[in-house]
Order: sequence, then structure tokens, then C-alpha cells
Amino acid sequence: VVEKLTILHISDLHRSSDNSISNVSLLSSLCRDSDNYYNDKILKPDLIIVSGDIVQGSNDFENADKILIEQYKEAHDFLVSLADELLNGDRNKIILVPGNHDICWKESILSMKKIDENKFLDNNQEVKNYYLKEINKSNSNIRWSWKDRSFYAIEDNNMYYNRLSYFVNFYKEFYNNQKEYSLNPKDQYDIFDFEEWGITVIGLNSCYNNDHLNRTGTISPDSIGNISLNLRHLSKEKRLILAAWHHNINGSPHRQDYMDNYIIQNFIAYDI
Repeated sequence: VVEKLTILHISDLHRSSDNSISNVSLLSSLCRDSDNYYNDKILKPDLIIVSGDIVQGSNDFENADKILIEQYKEAHDFLVSLADELLNGDRNKIILVPGNHDICWKESILSMKKIDENKFLDNNQEVKNYYLKEINKSNSNIRWSWKDRSFYAIEDNNMYYNRLSYFVNFYKEFYNNQKEYSLNPKDQYDIFDFEEWGITVIGLNSCYNNDHLNRTGTISPDSIGNISLNLRHLSKEKRLILAAWHHNINGSPHRQDYMDNYIIQNFIAYDI
């Protein structure tokens, strides 16, 4: 085990041709920081964590496919260049996790159907308790839209899962087909084990049930359970376990795009 390990943590790249900060500008800035700040006390990065919002995403329903493919190509080119500059080209030392901007809203929209008003209103024209309770559950398939004051239901789970398909394709290509990312929420994590340093980094998806009508961050309970099972042998080998995800664990009262910190309690319970 080495005495010193340096991890560079970056997030919210929002790669897009519309972004005023180009790949070259961003890479140049990080390389200048590397030249100016790393010394015998602060070593150059051994690992790089990129914690979500890798692309900007798109609200353009008709052109979403083309736009996301182009954005992920730009992200791919940037991260390959970053690996070349700081990690001697070793992409396996970059840990990638998805963020809410990595979700395709087109698939999210197509997976849902508007619920008829007669179904969610009672005889007094008040919303039935069932629907009020459902929209507050983290694993519910019911959504509320403030835009048209209507409830929606996820009717096509496969389509809903596909909202991360562009990230999944990008992930596989970036790691040269050596790693894959699942579309199934229970398997949406990756384990990066670095025996030479005695550490293991878990890349988590905090966008479970995150879509165009639900901005709240959370992590699939099943994925946490699966991670715990897969970490048992590493824990016995005394690895230092680190976890990376996208969403904050607190937010102001008028925001909902953060993750409830009860998730952290689950990590503690499972020794993550």
C-alpha cells in the first residue's frame, strides 16, 4: 500500500457544443492546475472521479438522439485526452458516474401516460389519498406534473430504463468494452478495486427514478444490497471503501434535486 494517494474529483462537465467552455479550454485549465499546484507534497492524480452530469442533455424531443450522441462524443474525446495528460492514458483510473443531465427525457416522456382526471379525483373533486401518497414514494411509478396539473404513470418500464441508454453506450465505449453499465436499477453501480493502493471506489447511480417529472436524487435499495454482497471479500482484505455519486445530500426548501441523507445511513449499515 502506498503512503500517498491523490484523487482528482471533478463534476458537472456538461459537455455540449453550446457550452462556452470548450474541451480544449477545460483540458488546458486542468493541466495548468496540474503544473502549478502539484509538487512533492501534493502528487499528481493517481485517480480521477467524474461525478455526473457528463453532458448537458437536451429538451429537444425531435432531435434528442442526435444531440446526445454528439454530446457524449465530445465528452468521450475530453476524458480520453484527460486520461492521456494526467494518467498516462489509463482510462481504468477514471471513475464515471451518471448525473441527472445524463438522463434522456425523451425516453422518460415516452414511458409515461397521463392518468385520466376521473381516476385520481374523488366525488368531491379532491385528489384521492392513494395518489398523494404514491408521489412521495421513492420507488413509485406515479408522477405529478405541475405544468398541466395532472398525474402520470410509468407504463413502459423498459422504455423508462432506456433513459440512461446513451450513458450506458458511452460508458462501454470509454472503457474499450472492458466495462459495462446496466440499464437495470439494481445493477447500476460499478466497483473499481485498486489492490496496489488498498482502496476500492464504488461508482453509484443517484438518479434512480430520476426523470423529467422527478428531480429528486436517490439510489436503488437493491443496488446497495448487491454492492454489500460484492464487497464482502474486499472488506475482509481491509480495503478502504470509497463511494462516489452525483446528487447533494441536502438542499434548500424550494428545491427537490437532492438526495435524502437516509441513504448515507444505509451505507453505514452495509459498511459502504
